[in-house]
Amino acid sequence: MRSQKIFDVFLSGPSDVNPELRAVKAHLESWSNSNPNAPFRFVPFVWLDDTIPEFSQDAQQSINKQIPEYDIFIGIMWTRIGSPTPRNKSGAIEEYREAINRHLKNSNIKVLFLFKNLAVPLNQIDASQISKLNEFKTEIGNQQLYKVFETDVDLLKIIEKIISSYVSTSEKSVEIFDQSNVLSKKQVVLSDSYIDLAQHADEEDIGFFEAEEKLVRSMQEVTNFFLE
Repeated sequence: MRSQKIFDVFLSGPSDVNPELRAVKAHLESWSNSNPNAPFRFVPFVWLDDTIPEFSQDAQQSINKQIPEYDIFIGIMWTRIGSPTPRNKSGAIEEYREAINRHLKNSNIKVLFLFKNLAVPLNQIDASQISKLNEFKTEIGNQQLYKVFETDVDLLKIIEKIISSYVSTSEKSVEIFDQSNVLSKKQVVLSDSYIDLAQHADEEDIGFFEAEEKLVRSMQEVTNFFLE
């Protein structure tokens, strides 16, 4: 049996993007459950679903204590930044800045941000929140690239592309087991041609599912070669 790399994914955002956060979480969980033999799986975390309510004068600090170590941070915003904390303009911004600090200490931690660009009725707009959102967007634009989307379909396409790109550049080896002879575990370094397959997925603009299918098929060819 081949070992499987776990990618913990922290999904962050204020309350107006709860549906989007849950859509991304469901997408990652569905993919992982549908591909048990893939060389990797995703374990997404959303505070709304995955934290235990605690009495605290600092609600964000209570959430912070329950956020697990993660490999990928994905932030999403739309019309608001959220409620302020004692340390930052909002909980979502606090989580983003903590992710940046983690990335600076460990460059393997990826930090990604997405903004929803869909019009809303004027009577649902909070001018103060919009102003703060635009300030944050300017700040983050000076630090890193971000992407925009309009619909859930657009969002999941971006997630597929981001994740497939991250996995393709992070996964450099696979563990092979000779089950028939119960031999010791072998570590196989992937060939340049195999890594190229993953890199070409982005160039060909194919989705995460297609990229993963190519990756798994190539890995199986490597496995068969070593088990012959």
